[in-house]
Amino acid sequence: MSIRTTKITRAYLANHLACTDQRNAFDSLFPEGVEVTEELALQHAETFDWDWAIENLLEGDVRREAGSKGDDAYRDRQKARDEINAAYNRKSSHTTDEVRARLEAIGETKRVYQLKLAAIFARAFLQQDGRAVLESEGAGGMTLTITEGYLDHLYACPAQLRKFVSLFPEGVTVTEELAVKHAEDFEWTWAIYTLLMGEHKTEAKEALEAAEAHYRRTVKPTYEAYVADLNNLVKRANYDRLAEAAHKNLHVELAVVFAHYFIKQGGRPLLMGESPC
Repeated sequence: MSIRTTKITRAYLANHLACTDQRNAFDSLFPEGVEVTEELALQHAETFDWDWAIENLLEGDVRREAGSKGDDAYRDRQKARDEINAAYNRKSSHTTDEVRARLEAIGETKRVYQLKLAAIFARAFLQQDGRAVLESEGAGGMTLTITEGYLDHLYACPAQLRKFVSLFPEGVTVTEELAVKHAEDFEWTWAIYTLLMGEHKTEAKEALEAAEAHYRRTVKPTYEAYVADLNNLVKRANYDRLAEAAHKNLHVELAVVFAHYFIKQGGRPLLMGESPC
């Protein structure tokens, strides 16, 4: 019999292929995961895609029943919209206040619909006793070691995964020195967006944007001089040389940013069955 929990985590959402925007929104609010309650769902009714949650996070008869209730809620919304539009269309011209009132009324039908879906999901999720704990989910605790299994769990691209395994077949403990050494081997932007959590991800993204802006400022004058005189081989060579150096420096900066915040957050969650050592 599987172990069940009413807690939703970023790992669980990733396992169910939730879209990046929704995972990022979840992570910014609940970096350690969150226990589902109806009150919490209603509080965030306009934040998450509850229709997707009903379809993907519920099971069997519970999902079918919740889906039917969701369909009823959608029909109620459409009926309300039709009534608003019918009343509006009875007049051939409208004042600014009437136009605004119609838009607000239409918006309210969406808000009510989202509230209904959030409540439907939360009640059904708790009715089915949450969800099964995945073998690949966090077992509690953190580790500074990155492994092939962890990257595969987060859907790292095959090329990056092969590169990682060729360099670190047994996994590796993250340090800033190691990150700098391999600055040009890995996609650090992906690592920042995917392996960091909460406020550490937010701060790292700000540092990433600053580094990219510095790169653009560095290459801009030489690039503009080259574009203004495309046949000038000297200007082309100057641009290529500067851009290559600036790009290498950008890689180093992003590698340091990732390693710094990865270590600061205590690494990453352990997967089920993993040891912190």
